[in-house]
Amino acid sequence: LGLAYYRTMDYQKAIPEFETVLQKDPQNLQALYLKGMSYFMLNKYADAVKILKPLWDKENTNLAYLFVMGIAYGKLKQKQECDATFKRLVEVGGDSPHFHLLLGKAYEGLHWDAPAQKQLQKAATGDPKMPEAHYYLGIVDMRLGNLQQAAQAFKGEIAVDPTPPWSYQRLGLVYLKLNDLPHSIQVLQEALKRDPKLTLAL
Repeated sequence: LGLAYYRTMDYQKAIPEFETVLQKDPQNLQALYLKGMSYFMLNKYADAVKILKPLWDKENTNLAYLFVMGIAYGKLKQKQECDATFKRLVEVGGDSPHFHLLLGKAYEGLHWDAPAQKQLQKAATGDPKMPEAHYYLGIVDMRLGNLQQAAQAFKGEIAVDPTPPWSYQRLGLVYLKLNDLPHSIQVLQEALKRDPKLTLAL
């Protein structure tokens, strides 16, 4: 039942189910792991670290685990632990585009824009058709004020996957910042075709 809630992203309901399992079997690693991940998804970083840190020896080759722990440490301003975790992520991840995307997303989530840009550029160059690489690169470029580069990144993401509304919304906002109102309206309308309740686009 906890796993079902977790997979439907209802993390608040998943946690008590994992706790029930752990009351009967305190060493159940899957329940511990998913409980910690649930706290992370709810932005309860201290609780996530408390639960997940003891799993380091078993999970320190798991990219998702390292990704979550690195971000959680960063959010808690525990820089030494954060740096050590991302160092381990680099060791495990190697030089694949997927790894660079993972690390770039982690840096982006912490608003470390310069290193995020570097990693996301490697991801997008290494695999131009990989979903999300161009999107997150566009977000970082927007924050850095590189609006023309951001526009190209969001266009690149739309070329890879034209279905989700988020890239259209972001591209529309870039055009708005560039004072290109006709293109901004056109792209934001395209976003709203995909999700009529998209608040920022509205």
